[in-house]
Amino acid sequence: TSFQIQYDWSDFRGDPDEMLEKYFDVFAYVASGGCRRLMFRFPKKLLDVKALKSYSAGNCVEVRATRKYDLVGFRRDFDGEEDEEGEGWLDSMEELRADLLAGDVRALYLGWLMSVERDQTPPESEEPPVPASLDELKPALSSFVGFFKLDTDLIGAAGSRSGARETPAPSSRELAAFVKAIPLGEKDSLLLRAIKGDVPHLRAELLRAFDETRPPEPKSAKKKPEPRTAAQLLAASERRAAGRAARS
Repeated sequence: TSFQIQYDWSDFRGDPDEMLEKYFDVFAYVASGGCRRLMFRFPKKLLDVKALKSYSAGNCVEVRATRKYDLVGFRRDFDGEEDEEGEGWLDSMEELRADLLAGDVRALYLGWLMSVERDQTPPESEEPPVPASLDELKPALSSFVGFFKLDTDLIGAAGSRSGARETPAPSSRELAAFVKAIPLGEKDSLLLRAIKGDVPHLRAELLRAFDETRPPEPKSAKKKPEPRTAAQLLAASERRAAGRAARS
């Protein structure tokens, strides 16, 4: 279910947070006054809220729990008025909700970078964990970058430390063994939920349960680099921009 509103010479009279919590899973907002927001709602216990809160910064990224749901929100306030319509943005980014359910936190890290770009993060603040494949943005993440007009040089500087995914994706054989071990009564309940349309949440729950059955990975002998500060990332972004300008 979705709704779309157009208004002139005024602002949205509802409370986006309240409407999201009561009725919707995804909310995108573009105001001519210079504000853009993207918000997601999740059922309880599907996200590791404590871990995700490490990406919260200023008013750019918010991760919070309510009585029934966990909410993840992004916001950017621009100087000056917007002349762009909001239509189409939600469709291009709604896939990010499923990505967050699957453990892909690249959108959250990009939101933290937005707070760095907007000077909402103290210069000495250290970056949160850098997600894998930050240097390879899928279309939904590219839309996220375009929607919030993020600095691509800053993203490039941050992505220089983003390696490939450390934990390999489960093989078909591993998944088949996991499914075979699920008790029959529980399988019936899972199939019923799938028929009723609870597919995204069901997939997230099953993948999390599968990960819990995996043996812990051996600790790598390679020492991880120290987290960079906001000031270091901004300096790297400026060097990257200067190098690009010199080549053009």
